[in-house]
Amino acid sequence: MVEAQHQEAIEQVILNLKAQVAGLNQQIEVLSKLLEVKHEDVNIDDVPGQLKRAATEVMNNDHLKMILVRGENYEFRERLINQAFDTGVTIVEVEQSMEDYEAGQRGGQVGAQKFKDRYDDYDVLVIENLEQLAGNRAKLQEELFDRVYARSHAGKLTVLSGNAAFIIGGESEEYLQMLSLGKNIFVG
Repeated sequence: MVEAQHQEAIEQVILNLKAQVAGLNQQIEVLSKLLEVKHEDVNIDDVPGQLKRAATEVMNNDHLKMILVRGENYEFRERLINQAFDTGVTIVEVEQSMEDYEAGQRGGQVGAQKFKDRYDDYDVLVIENLEQLAGNRAKLQEELFDRVYARSHAGKLTVLSGNAAFIIGGESEEYLQMLSLGKNIFVG
C-alpha cells in the first residue's frame, strides 16, 4: 500500500501531466488551424505574380494586411519578394528588429515610440528569418503582433518571411493566432 505522502506526490505529478497535455492539445489545435487557413500552392514559375495577387487580395479584402512567405532558401525568398512589389520594399532581418526593439526599450518611452514610428512608416515591411523569433521571445512577438495590427489599420502591408517550419513551439497563443490570419504562400 502506498503511503499517504507518496499518494499525494503521485496525484500532484498526474495533475501536472494533465495540465501539460491540455496545453499541448491547445497548441496542436492552434497549429492545425494554421495549416488549414488561407494556404495557397504557388506555381514556382510565377511566384512574383502570385505574391502581387496575394498582396492585392489582402489589401482589398482582409482586415489583417499580412502575408506569410515560407520557403527554405532565404536568398530565393528575398529575390521573389523584391520582384513582386513595384514600390519600395523594406526588408528587416529579425535579428535587426530585435536589436532595434531592445534599443527602443533602453530609450524609455521616447525610444519605444521611435521604434514604433520607424517600423510603422514603411510602405511594405518585410520581416525576414521569422524562424529566429521562435521560442522565448514573447515580448518581441507581442511587439511584432502590435506592429502588424497598427500597420494594417494604417493600410500598410507586412510580409513575414522565413523557413517553412518557422512556427515551432513556445509561441504565445496570440502570436500563433496572428500568424493564422495571414495569407500563406509557400515557395520552393
